[in-house]
Amino acid sequence: MRGAQALGVALLCVLGTVASAQSTGLLWGDEIPCNAADDGALRPRVAVNGSGFPVVLWGDHQPMVQRVAVGDGTAFSAPVEVSAGLVPAVADWMGGDIAAAGPTVWVVMKATPEETRPVYVRRSDDGGFTWGDTLRVDPFDGRVSRFPSIAVADPEAPLVQYMQFDSGYFGARQVVSRRTGGVFTAPVPVSAPFAPGEVCDCCTGQVVAAADGYGTVVMPWGTVSNVLRVHWTSTLRDSTTLFAIDYTYDAYVYYVVGQSYPLAELVTAEVTLFGGTTTTQFSRWLAEISTGLDAPAVEATVLQVAPNPAEEAVRLSLPASFQGDVTVELVDAAGRTVRREQLLRPAGPAVHMALGTLTEGCYLVRAVDGEGHQATGRFIKR
Repeated sequence: MRGAQALGVALLCVLGTVASAQSTGLLWGDEIPCNAADDGALRPRVAVNGSGFPVVLWGDHQPMVQRVAVGDGTAFSAPVEVSAGLVPAVADWMGGDIAAAGPTVWVVMKATPEETRPVYVRRSDDGGFTWGDTLRVDPFDGRVSRFPSIAVADPEAPLVQYMQFDSGYFGARQVVSRRTGGVFTAPVPVSAPFAPGEVCDCCTGQVVAAADGYGTVVMPWGTVSNVLRVHWTSTLRDSTTLFAIDYTYDAYVYYVVGQSYPLAELVTAEVTLFGGTTTTQFSRWLAEISTGLDAPAVEATVLQVAPNPAEEAVRLSLPASFQGDVTVELVDAAGRTVRREQLLRPAGPAVHMALGTLTEGCYLVRAVDGEGHQATGRFIKR
């Protein structure tokens, strides 16, 4: 028989500086119980909703569930089970996570058995009192996911981090997926420069996202108020035995509250090769973006692209396994397919693609032959 445990939240009061001789201090209030004695108390997590009230998530192992309760400064609501329909992975050292932006609260949970079940999220739009449908995060790729965390800057686009393994718990790596257009993008490895397998395979991680403020944007067609500016940066290294190319993509994206696609994007892209850095800056209007790149049906190999950066054309060195004509797609940094061409393959191992009026920026190029073999590479258009 387990012992009874109770969670408590200490309300935080911040005393501001009222005179130069008086320092800022912290004053903690009394504890407020969040749960009943038999509701469990595993690995509690807390977020603050748009009303300034704490929303607490915790786990229980008899039965294995995740529960949420909302406080109002004096007491907490009755706990609500947010793991209905699945059996979550919970323990005193790992479990679900919670994040909020305004009245929108998201929770993320890992279903069991962990070897075969995915990561799920649920959303509340009333500050944590009622919850929507369960949504899957990781793709159907045969890999194992564990230890998720979640962060929210844009209520429509939560960021989920989790540990990903190859089959058999090999090749541990940290990955991140972002909800875009109503679904989650393919996971992006973020634990570089560590190779798969060098990352601690039993350590939880935590993703953090923050918006840098609301304001007004003047567009060619008028002034837009209550605009959220999100600053995000991604880095990538392509390396061989002889050299490495480092890419940094730094962007400011402008969103209108309640609209899932951004108004505009300002980008600085840097490519470093042999100690020299080339910087490209550009801006663009963004139409409604797609869900990102689909997970490939087969494992893609590396596609060599030269020159990089490129101005007028690129040369694509195809793998020896490719047969016949090749379909080539160009995908921009927002996940949109901006060009698709079928190229006749000559006798040699390469094809050429003219870039023409392609907008400056970072692109992923994907080549597919008639047998379904795929190869992907990246380049910057200047």
